[in-house]
Amino acid sequence: MRNIDGRNYLICDPTYIGADLGMAMPQLKSVAIEVIKIKNN
Repeated sequence: MRNIDGRNYLICDPTYIGADLGMAMPQLKSVAIEVIKIKNN
């Protein structure tokens, strides 16, 4: 779980077949994440 600006987020990867919420592919666990904020009205 990641906390960004006071809100908690979980990884949810629809390409990781059979994964539960919060799971990341083993080969990508060491890759840094990048958060891209978008403004929605």
